[in-house]
Amino acid sequence: MNIRLNTTPVCLAKSQAVTLTDAKGSQIRCLSGGLWITQDRDPRDVVLQAGESFTLDRAGPAIVWAFAQSSVEVRAPQPPRRFAAIARRWGALAHVATARASVPRRELAAGVR
Repeated sequence: MNIRLNTTPVCLAKSQAVTLTDAKGSQIRCLSGGLWITQDRDPRDVVLQAGESFTLDRAGPAIVWAFAQSSVEVRAPQPPRRFAAIARRWGALAHVATARASVPRRELAAGVR
């Protein structure tokens, strides 16, 4: 089963499982039903009931298994704050470059002198 992150909730039938790969930092939220989550090389078993969530903290595959018919939401990890600041700066630079590109060359040349 392919799941797109940050989309509407996914419904799992009783005993249905989903394997998430390379999802470290993703948040799994149980909207209804009950879920069991296990991560590769992790001795813990995580059990979620409706309204509870868990953030995957290990690299490698994670299995999400439904105890009963369940609705689950998977959210992609948020970028670290240092990257968020870089993204904002990059966006500002892109905005300036776009604004300059829209100004006719004659006006730019006149403004430089």
